Amino acid sequence: MKAAFGVYKYKDEFYVFPGEFGHAPFIAIVDLDTENVIEVKDNPYKAYEGKGKFKKMAQVVGDVDFIVAREFGEDANKMIQMFGIIPVVVRHMKLEEAIKRVKENLEKVKDTTQVVSL
Repeated sequence: MKAAFGVYKYKDEFYVFPGEFGHAPFIAIVDLDTENVIEVKDNPYKAYEGKGKFKKMAQVVGDVDFIVAREFGEDANKMIQMFGIIPVVVRHMKLEEAIKRVKENLEKVKDTTQVVSL
């Protein structure tokens, strides 16, 4: 299973972005089975406020099962309905800690139909 984490970088380490997923400066794509970061990419829509942003973000994250951040906008549930991507809320923490937290709670989050808080 794969997840896209909304992150920012501070002193050479990545942290879960403390705001909405769509405004995170970077998106880290993670293989939850191995806990390895596959790729970290710039979020080209971090400042975008227009209609349909969730569709643009779905293209950025690609083929993932989850999107993970501290907060989500009002269109978060559309990610589930239209793309089968489950939004997961975690507190502000280092990326490595967030990866472990999501992996430890996979049974709780994998079959949900709404935003999940861990």
